Amino acid sequence: MRTLAFSLALWSVAASVARADAITPFEGDCPPGLVVEISGHAEVCAPRACTTDVQCGARAACREIGECWAPREVSPSDGRVFGDTVMRDVPIGLCGAAGACAEGHCATRRQCEPTITTDAWDPTARRWTATPYHAPLVSCAASPANDRSLIALFGMSAALALVSRRRHRFQG
Repeated sequence: MRTLAFSLALWSVAASVARADAITPFEGDCPPGLVVEISGHAEVCAPRACTTDVQCGARAACREIGECWAPREVSPSDGRVFGDTVMRDVPIGLCGAAGACAEGHCATRRQCEPTITTDAWDPTARRWTATPYHAPLVSCAASPANDRSLIALFGMSAALALVSRRRHRFQG
């Protein structure tokens, strides 16, 4: 009995540790020019690095951004190991006029940013807002080139209906 209790307790701890390392997904799509990345055990939309507009895709452009970088104490293990902090330069905000920073130094880089208006992108802070973005649906018009696709789709639907009907007959 004690072995069973110990095993259950050990399994419970292992399950909680596995959940602690799980990645939390977000709902929706990333706005144009942004890609899914992992940050602090969660999916986020981050602007992709670029040198030209072509790298950003439709409805996005490659733009220069100036960020103030200053030394901060960070944890390489994301806080999982107690006391493992080191000093590193991290971005703390956008550079002001003529590259001015209240603290640290200004460094520039290029990133893809949406050219459309969406609540998922803050153009002032030049970052994702964590608001879900839903990409517009692309409609397909029936054309001679798509006729075979439509026939195949109807054929698969009929086959699935037949299988479902047979399965229901055997279970009933």
